[in-house]
Amino acid sequence: EEFGGVNLPNTALVLLDEELGRTITPFTFPPDSPNLHMMMEACNEEQKERYMLPYSRGETVSAIGISEPGAGADPRRMQCKAVKRGDEWILNGTKIWITRADMMDHVILMAQADLGDGGSGGISAFFVDAGTPGLTVSREIRMLGGQVTFELVLEDCHIPAANLLGEVGKGFAPMQTRLTRRRLEMAAWSIGIARRALQMMIEQANQRTLFGSKLA
Repeated sequence: EEFGGVNLPNTALVLLDEELGRTITPFTFPPDSPNLHMMMEACNEEQKERYMLPYSRGETVSAIGISEPGAGADPRRMQCKAVKRGDEWILNGTKIWITRADMMDHVILMAQADLGDGGSGGISAFFVDAGTPGLTVSREIRMLGGQVTFELVLEDCHIPAANLLGEVGKGFAPMQTRLTRRRLEMAAWSIGIARRALQMMIEQANQRTLFGSKLA
């Protein structure tokens, strides 16, 4: 509510998403609430003004970059690296299955942080603005149901140190907050879709005549 939302509890969100899943008209909440919850948990005050508040007002599009060709279900295996050099982070790696990468204003990108001493700083989150040199939307990845996702490639992509979201090595927890929110939504949508499919099947079975008799 502090940022202009209604602060729906998870139970209410799930019930609402389930009913939306039953409709024949595709509908999703703008902005994408999982990314917003991640920002609410980890943004500092400057990042709230720069990224979170415009996003919460629906003025910008936010993407998320977690999965990689060799790290999907287990994000701890991700190879994308962010190396600290002075007042910058330099990112290198590949991300796949990125929704809205063709229209995003920024992506929240997960990477293994290296503070420059050769050691691993752990999984960290970074804001990377669209159009940043070294960030490329390299190809489309077609999905079931006609959906389109994208592959992102980062090659010596320099971002300001201030674009670190949260703390070094502590990106896993806010990422899990985001994933948990999305999983709740997708499960509710899927139940709603299944309920509608069952309803349509029952209606068809009661109307359909085959070999002189009703199917049901």
